[in-house]
Amino acid sequence: MIGLGIALGLGGRDYVAENIDELLAVREQRRQEPVTEDDLPEDAHLLENRSSSAVYLEYRTCGDESCSCMRDGEKHGPYKYRAYRDGDTVRRGYLGKATDTDTDTNAE
Repeated sequence: MIGLGIALGLGGRDYVAENIDELLAVREQRRQEPVTEDDLPEDAHLLENRSSSAVYLEYRTCGDESCSCMRDGEKHGPYKYRAYRDGDTVRRGYLGKATDTDTDTNAE
């Protein structure tokens, strides 16, 4: 940091410190934001949105090249996931295969 302060001239250290504080403040604000539909996969079906997480259904491909899901066939699922913020990153956790109740009461 000393070298950077010298490279920026007098007051350079204060300038860097002010910007770091601003970036950290923006990052902290982002951590507090709820997960939104924009944070979810494009084809996700939102079931429940809370302030700290969102529960959604998603159909997935299995990765087996011989499976029809990889060639415009029907995907597998639906599977239930919970999306949540870990710092300023949205992560997701697998909750299992969706039940009939999940799909029947929340059908579009």
